[in-house]
Amino acid sequence: MNHKSGLLGISTISSDMRDLLDVYDTNDHAKLAVDMFVDRVVEYIGRYYFELQGADAIVFTAGIGENSVPIRKMVVEKLRFLGIELNQEANEQRGKDTLISTEDSKIKVLMIPTNEELEIARDVENLMQAK
Repeated sequence: MNHKSGLLGISTISSDMRDLLDVYDTNDHAKLAVDMFVDRVVEYIGRYYFELQGADAIVFTAGIGENSVPIRKMVVEKLRFLGIELNQEANEQRGKDTLISTEDSKIKVLMIPTNEELEIARDVENLMQAK
């Protein structure tokens, strides 16, 4: 279960989203895995949107959110009914904080790179100061 589930279990190809996107148009299993992933992201955003009774922004970060232009596009397209509009050119950016929604989008959509090393260093510093 730990090694052959998730994206790999559904796609039967890989657990790496890049591999699945490479064959998305030609492999039904890869397409299913990617589509299910996008649906789950949209479901979570929808639940939080409902629970919070709105949203000021949606932020894509970390591995897939930070690096996968197609996934961000697919997610935002499914959320267009909320008045979200994707800036296609901005969505192509990687590696820097970027507003990827249009100026007239009702909800801002951002891509913010993670910096795990900085967070780990801060955690270590806080632990050292607590002693």
